Amino acid sequence: MLKLISQNCPSPRKCEVAFTLAEVLITIGIIGIVAALTMPQLLGNFEKKRNATTLKRAYSDLHQYIKAFDYENDCNTNFSNCAPNDGEFVYKFAKFLQDKQNFKDSSKPGKNNWFCLKNPGQDNWSGLATESPITEENPSRQYYLMSPTGNYAYIITGYPYDNYYRLKDDVFRARILIITDTKIVKPTTSVCNASIANKSLYGKNIFTTSITQFNHILPNGSPICSDDGYYCQPLKDNDCTKESGNYTRCLQKIIQDGWEIKYSY
Repeated sequence: MLKLISQNCPSPRKCEVAFTLAEVLITIGIIGIVAALTMPQLLGNFEKKRNATTLKRAYSDLHQYIKAFDYENDCNTNFSNCAPNDGEFVYKFAKFLQDKQNFKDSSKPGKNNWFCLKNPGQDNWSGLATESPITEENPSRQYYLMSPTGNYAYIITGYPYDNYYRLKDDVFRARILIITDTKIVKPTTSVCNASIANKSLYGKNIFTTSITQFNHILPNGSPICSDDGYYCQPLKDNDCTKESGNYTRCLQKIIQDGWEIKYSY
């Protein structure tokens, strides 16, 4: 029990113990400072956890879709059923996802659709442009397909460079970019600019992988990738760091780290 020793408080029942206004303001100020210091880290960790979870789901689903596509088209027996010519697999697989797996083509019909892709810490950015909708007459275009749940999307495109490189005895079929934040990374009908590209970052909400004849799903950064490749190279020691500014091969690093994003953007 509190002992009141002030002469102005002869009895506990006649006095109330309370904080002064100054004490309340100081306490609120301290809480605000602590929150300002910790909230960005907590939000960043939450975003990394969400992206890693979505990425793992999209990557796992992609394995199942490739198996189903190969089975339906008898690819293992006759590979020419799947990719007889450059770009044809891109069209066939996009149509398969749209018609059989309920993916939605989110490109704008009859428009050039730009996808802004940027490496964190670098000024450069690039955009893939394609014209919608999916047509057999234009099998080499890129496709932006939203998953049935809307949680992730695939950008499916060909290999304008890696078609000229060998991957041991394997054959590239397509390159697929996994998008883990469809609210940020989405097609736009205007040419990319820095403000858009700053939100669309490799290693944060954009991850690259390849589809090949034998290995099927090959993350960019896999040791199976060739040093001569353009879109598929082995993971290097300084990848996924601000110093290198290269986050294009982070999918392999995330897999090696147990599906956790441990690096900073």
